[in-house]
Amino acid sequence: TWDRGGLGFDASGIGVVLMVTGITLVIFQLGVFAPLTRRFGTTQLMRASTLITAASIAAQGFSSFLLEPSIIGCWALLIATELIKACALAALFTGCSVLVNDTAPPGQLGATNGLAQSTGSLFRALGPFMGGAIFESTLNSASPFPFNYYFCFLLQAAIMVLTFVVTLYCPLRTDD
Repeated sequence: TWDRGGLGFDASGIGVVLMVTGITLVIFQLGVFAPLTRRFGTTQLMRASTLITAASIAAQGFSSFLLEPSIIGCWALLIATELIKACALAALFTGCSVLVNDTAPPGQLGATNGLAQSTGSLFRALGPFMGGAIFESTLNSASPFPFNYYFCFLLQAAIMVLTFVVTLYCPLRTDD
């Protein structure tokens, strides 16, 4: 609901947004990702994607505040940020794989990839649980900004910015 920071979408509205996002993601991966990678390099594209994702997540968190109660504005902002975020995340995940391979010590590529995949799987499992718990606890909280329902979005954006900073210190052998 609007009064609790939501956008008032029902299940079918959310389904439409996710359907449009999925179609766009397929088009991005098949036709846009490779030219972007050739032009900017995997690492630079990954770094840009972290910041783009952070901005998209933060914008989604503020959408009910910025557009209250314009349903057309909410649809436009939600679809735009979701499309941008999905494409940036696709570039980011590919970049992470390249970064892991590029920074692995010689002779340790298999172990490094195994550890990276296991760690990624662990956090893909814990992320929704922890994010949901944080969101639920802040949703009903009377805490002031930024510890109200915006906190979950700001935390995700901060993690993306931290990811960007970490990539600046990774010793890279190549940047294709």
